Amino acid sequence: MKRVFLKDRAGLLSGNKPDDQQLFTDGLISGLPGPLQRYLRVCGYMNTPVPRNADIFWSESAIKLTPDKKWGRLKTVQFNSVDPIGRVAYMKFIKMPVAGRDLYKDGYGEMKGKLLGLFRLILDNSRATAQSVLITTFCEFLMIPGYLLSKNVK
Repeated sequence: MKRVFLKDRAGLLSGNKPDDQQLFTDGLISGLPGPLQRYLRVCGYMNTPVPRNADIFWSESAIKLTPDKKWGRLKTVQFNSVDPIGRVAYMKFIKMPVAGRDLYKDGYGEMKGKLLGLFRLILDNSRATAQSVLITTFCEFLMIPGYLLSKNVK
């Protein structure tokens, strides 16, 4: 699963469109709603480069496989891309030999999970999964504020 994550990450990186590095300025953010402009100012983003992608290393993450089960702790690494909009996450249970990958790219969403890296436990690439991963990506927009300036976001 880790290799699948790294391949997906490389694919998102290769899709980044080269351009001149922009800086957050008053002029650049003038078209954003007031609360988002304030967010960028308060967080110290002004006059800094606009991020196009990010590696995210979660210090704590957990998942419940069913509502009646306990939370399972995970090691989670994630990569988000602004242009094209994409997200890939690699999750590995700490106390079980199960790993998974969550992907959103070009309107496609997919969740894969394997036991011992060999036996498929989960494979879901339904429309509902694509919508779920896209909503998760939307929720992470403020972690990578370059999303706020994307031509794909209104």
